[in-house]
Amino acid sequence: MDPSDVQAIVVHCSAGASSASVEDIRRLHVEGRGWSDIGYHWLIDANGVVHAGRDEARVGAHAIGFNHRSIAVCLIGHYDEGRDLLTDAMWEALVDLCTSLARRYGVDSQDIVGHRETYDRRGERRLKTCPGTAVNMARLRGAVEQRLNPPPLDVSWTLTESECVPRSESVPE
Repeated sequence: MDPSDVQAIVVHCSAGASSASVEDIRRLHVEGRGWSDIGYHWLIDANGVVHAGRDEARVGAHAIGFNHRSIAVCLIGHYDEGRDLLTDAMWEALVDLCTSLARRYGVDSQDIVGHRETYDRRGERRLKTCPGTAVNMARLRGAVEQRLNPPPLDVSWTLTESECVPRSESVPE
């Protein structure tokens, strides 16, 4: 996939056990579904460790209609309310990874979407909760936006007379 083709980052959950390994998911995709490799480009485990999946140069297999123009990030586990716990480490890793990918590919933070926000071949919204109801996509987009475009620092201040220290007339040589 040509880097200029990347227009979005699609966030998923594996919908399986949070204890699954990248190799478990790869095996499911290759042996179970007959794909050439794992469908996701990046995976994040419960400890916040980011794992490489499918090479970014290759089109992913994760969201029909979006594969050819997106990078896929997968949270290992099932993140609907009441299921696996989305850890702080996972969240921070997700924000860091999405920020890095957005910078690398010039993707706007508003183009970071959950799988549930994509459309199927008929142009209809998917009937999924992926990456899970516990994953607040608006919050993710906001966090990435803050890192991509931090507000300017306010370096203006006012000194009171008592805070001013007179300078010596003589300057050391």
